[in-house]
Amino acid sequence: MKKKIIFMATAAAAIAVLFAAGCNTNPGTTGPNGGEQTTEYTKITRAYDGADEAASLEKKITVSSGETVLSWETETYTKAETGYTLVVNSGVLNEIGEGDGMYAEEEETTNVSGIKLGAFPKESDFILPVYGDVEDTLTLTAKLSATYLTSIGFAAGNAEGDVDFEAVVTAGKFVSLDLAYTSSNGNSVTISFDFAY
Repeated sequence: MKKKIIFMATAAAAIAVLFAAGCNTNPGTTGPNGGEQTTEYTKITRAYDGADEAASLEKKITVSSGETVLSWETETYTKAETGYTLVVNSGVLNEIGEGDGMYAEEEETTNVSGIKLGAFPKESDFILPVYGDVEDTLTLTAKLSATYLTSIGFAAGNAEGDVDFEAVVTAGKFVSLDLAYTSSNGNSVTISFDFAY
């Protein structure tokens, strides 16, 4: 009788272990050999952390009303012997708003020590994140609270609603980040970062 009770207890324990293994509440976190598996979010953040070593970066900010571009600014960072050469081009729609001279344009060249990107959003900050993984390209599409804008040097109070967010990693390199939102005065704002290595 005692042996029978011990056998039943052992069998119950084995069933409990198998049930727990089959009901993993965090699937995809262990690899095929039992080691930790890197999540899509971690792959993207690791690539983002290395983006400040890119050979070049083009950052473009565009403000539009309907199909009319009201203003734009492009920052082009190119790696130099020391730091980066930064060329800033900007344009603002003039009062006439048509013809060859419809934008008042400026260009300025300076040298900077490096590329400053700000912190990547926490995984919990994303609203309805969708990951895509095709061949060697990993994408993350989601929405973010407008407060994220402050981390990249913009005023969150200038945005109405959430910010559309898309990040792309190719062959382990962070290649682009695109943001879009509606400003408090109803204009469309897009911010794009394109990296080359």
